[in-house]
Amino acid sequence: MDGNALSVQQPPQSNPITGRAGYFANAVQDEALARVRYMASHRHRLGLLLGGSGSGKSMVLQILAQELTRQGHLAVTCSLLGRENIEFLSTLATGLGHFPDERDSCVSLWRAINDRLRENKYQQRTTVILLDDADEAEMDVLTSITRLAQTDAMLAATYTVIVSAHSARCQLLGPRLKDLCELRVELEAWGLEEVARYVEYHIRANPRFEQDAVRTLLQLTDGLPRRVVQLAELSILAGADRDRVDSDTVESAYRELSLQNPDYLS
Repeated sequence: MDGNALSVQQPPQSNPITGRAGYFANAVQDEALARVRYMASHRHRLGLLLGGSGSGKSMVLQILAQELTRQGHLAVTCSLLGRENIEFLSTLATGLGHFPDERDSCVSLWRAINDRLRENKYQQRTTVILLDDADEAEMDVLTSITRLAQTDAMLAATYTVIVSAHSARCQLLGPRLKDLCELRVELEAWGLEEVARYVEYHIRANPRFEQDAVRTLLQLTDGLPRRVVQLAELSILAGADRDRVDSDTVESAYRELSLQNPDYLS
């Protein structure tokens, strides 16, 4: 691979916290991260990252974007939630280095996008386009992504598009876009080991979780990282005056969290 290629080294596993804000190093998300790195480094045109709500899809894309930027590559990130097509194309063109104005049409934005992709090809610059919340995208936006995945075969080796979607709603992407995906990555929930390692990190400054409490934490959150983090933090607050967090404390925190935030269960 040339000198401009993306490194695929794994982050150090000796430290449970990698230094990335909000990211907890664990086997589940590290495996998903390694596979999206593989997509980018091998310059696959289109990849799909799937997972449930709170599984860490956005975090994986964010980490990859940070790594690419540090290595001197171009990472363009965009959430598709609530975006109209022309807004999406404008955001993409801006990320690629074009500065559109309000007079730009979809046609002129596509021309600018293609021009920028060709320039990056000639400059041998790795370009990765990371699109989050694809299952929430409007149909015309999905059509644009499909077009992007098929644009100019001469550009095939110069950029990669990775889209994320909720596992249960990936059918909303449509059959054509799914057929174009060269690699799919399923971001699984944490198991007991990952949950135990996460709460172990809090031992330094917080009450220790009993083994039964860890199992209860896993059961009530279905191992979804965002839920684990929220419930673990509330359990720590609830048990702040004790040496240990037990199963009853976790269940009490769960009831409180569910009442305060009904979306926690969605």
